[in-house]
Amino acid sequence: MVKKVLLISASTGSGHIRAAQAIESAFKRVAPAVEVRHIDALDYTPKLFAGMYAKSYIAMAKRMPALWGYLYSKSD
Repeated sequence: MVKKVLLISASTGSGHIRAAQAIESAFKRVAPAVEVRHIDALDYTPKLFAGMYAKSYIAMAKRMPALWGYLYSKSD
């Protein structure tokens, strides 16, 4: 049975995507038999939501980093 890994990120900046790509690359190097797939969660949401989410994330991270940090800490 093939082991599988699903990496899910959101295209709201390059950080999430780059992290997932690094993990995928590491799996290919260390465990080439593992099937790794990376998807963008926003591809599975309505286009209007995806656009609003990405824009609000970037705007908040740039203009209100303290608020973004607070919301991030509360989301765990």
